Amino acid sequence: MATPIYLHVGLKKTGTSYLQGVAWASREALAAQGLALVPGAQREMFDLMLDVRDRYDPEADPARVRGALDRLPGQVRAAGARAALVSEESLSVATREQADRMRAALAGCEVHLVLTVRDLARQVPSAWQQSVQARGSIPFDRYVDAVVRGAGPGARRFRRSQDVLDVLDRWAGGLPPERVHLVTVPQRGAPPGVLAERFFGLLGVDPAGLSEGATFNHSIGRVQAELLARVNGRLPDAARRRDRYGDVGKRYFAQQVLAAQTGRPARMPAAWQSWCVERADEVVAAVRDRGYDVVGDLADLRPDPASFAAQDAEPVTDGELLEAAEEALAALLVDRVAETDERRARQRARLDAAAEPGDRPAGREGLLARLRRRVGQGRA
Repeated sequence: MATPIYLHVGLKKTGTSYLQGVAWASREALAAQGLALVPGAQREMFDLMLDVRDRYDPEADPARVRGALDRLPGQVRAAGARAALVSEESLSVATREQADRMRAALAGCEVHLVLTVRDLARQVPSAWQQSVQARGSIPFDRYVDAVVRGAGPGARRFRRSQDVLDVLDRWAGGLPPERVHLVTVPQRGAPPGVLAERFFGLLGVDPAGLSEGATFNHSIGRVQAELLARVNGRLPDAARRRDRYGDVGKRYFAQQVLAAQTGRPARMPAAWQSWCVERADEVVAAVRDRGYDVVGDLADLRPDPASFAAQDAEPVTDGELLEAAEEALAALLVDRVAETDERRARQRARLDAAAEPGDRPAGREGLLARLRRRVGQGRA
């Protein structure tokens, strides 16, 4: 019998990081219930996504990225589990041809497609924030306008990664409808753990014994995200490279410096509530018509009125941006001072280690004496 393999390809910002955190923290518990994570390491999962999407960059990525998809069937077989899970939300933007290639590589498996989906009132602001943390520089108002109109900066990227029907059209391929699964993200106020229960229940796993895992996504406020967008707009191309920006711009500046600030969240303008409802109804009707499997409730896709801004717009003021920038600069200076102190401490330790035992004068004069002695030894 062919091994079932569940391709969880997105959508982004639908609890994917939470679910992946639970999965990686619970590998042994999942294995005990017959579910294997393939590939077997988080970085290899990312490598697989790069290979599927033809994103390999020899200057930024390890050589093992090439051929990651070719290795996947063997990894499934080697796992020897009753089922396997691939979970990488950045696969959602793959082209139809790239999705076809991945399914073809797994022709010997029973392929299932899994999408986690959420209402647009929460999804659009989250997608904008993610785009900014991925080097984007589009202000929130312009981003929302482009998404609603379906044209303009950010609109194409949003459609490819967030439009449920567009992603299904590219990824469902010739799969029978019972092997295409939509897991709905519950509305605010739902008991904790509901999403995990839905997701892992689909995979035949009892979530009761799973660990919570680590949280990898860090939200930043509307003001802080607008500030980051402006900063991104001033960066030279060299600083915006994926391998550089990910560590410095996203994981350090955004997720440590800016996330530490208290900021109000970005919220969908109330003027677009009817648009969100209409799009939800369109998705619900299509999913029902196609006969896809739904885990949860399609009513979760209809937005809660409380998710919208009280007014049609909640503009960010220059004063708010200035305050956020000042706080961020202060944090950067504090970090730089700490790094400088550590570097100087390492330098002092090396000098002390190089000095002759029993001949280590203390203080600044001692340091100068040791330096003069080393210079003199070098001239001899």
